[in-house]
Amino acid sequence: MTTTRHPTTSAVDWLARAVESEVAYSVARGGAATEYENFIHVHNPTVPVAGDYNRTIGVRAADLDQFRGIVAAVEEIHRDNGLLRPNSYDTYPSVEGDNEWLARLPEIGHRFWSDVFFRAEAITEKLPRGFEWLTIGEDEHIEWWDARQKATDYYDEAMHEMLLPLERVFVRTYRPRRLLKDGELVGWVHCANLGNYFRLFDVEIDERFQHRGYGRILLQGVKLEARAQGASHILIRCVERLRPFYEDSGFVECGRGSVIRLDEGA
Repeated sequence: MTTTRHPTTSAVDWLARAVESEVAYSVARGGAATEYENFIHVHNPTVPVAGDYNRTIGVRAADLDQFRGIVAAVEEIHRDNGLLRPNSYDTYPSVEGDNEWLARLPEIGHRFWSDVFFRAEAITEKLPRGFEWLTIGEDEHIEWWDARQKATDYYDEAMHEMLLPLERVFVRTYRPRRLLKDGELVGWVHCANLGNYFRLFDVEIDERFQHRGYGRILLQGVKLEARAQGASHILIRCVERLRPFYEDSGFVECGRGSVIRLDEGA
C-alpha cells in the first residue's frame, strides 16, 4: 500500500508557492516566463495588453532607485516586443511598512497597495443538501464565457476574438467548476492542482444569489475536490477587504504581497 505524504504546513514556503502559481496562471493564458535578476516577466506573443497577459511578478526591490531600474528594464522589454506600457509590478514579500520610498512612488507615476494570500486545508465534508458541484467541459465553458463577455458594457469585438483562443487554452489547466443550488447555477471558480495544493482564481457568486452564504459553500466544494485529487491545501490571493469572508470560510493568512501599479490618471 502506498501512502501519499504531504509536507507539514510549517515546512511549506507559501510565498514561493504564491509566485509559482502567479507565473503558472499567466503561462496557462498563453505566456512565456523569463526570470531576470530581480523579477520574472511573462510575455504573451499574441496579446499586446498588460494585465494577466504581459506582467512582472516576483519583484525584489530594496529601495526606490532599484525599483526605478526594474521599471526601466520592463518598459524596454515591452517596447522591444511591441507591447503596451506595463501597468503593474507584483512584489513578494510585501514592501509595505516603514519603507520611506513607498511615499515617493507618485514621483514616478505609480501607487501601491497590499494583497494577501490565504490557505485552507482540503476537507472531506459533503456539500449541504440541494447543492451540486460540477466540472464542465471546455466547449460548454467557452459558449458560456462568450455570451457573458458580449453582454458587458466594455465588450470589444477585436479584443474578444484575440482572447477567445487563449481562454480555451486556459481552461485546459484551470478547469471551470460550478456550484448549483436545486439545479440553478449560483457560482463558479477556476482552479488547478499544482502539486500538493489547489490554486483558485475568479471566485464568483452570481449577483442574484449573493449574501446568502453560497460563497462559503463554493469554497467547500473546492476543498472537497482538492482532497479527492490528493492536494492537502488550497491557496488564493485577495485584497484586504475580503479578509473577513475568507477567514469565516476557514482560511488563514499565509503571506503578503504588494502590487505597485501605474497611476494612469496621473
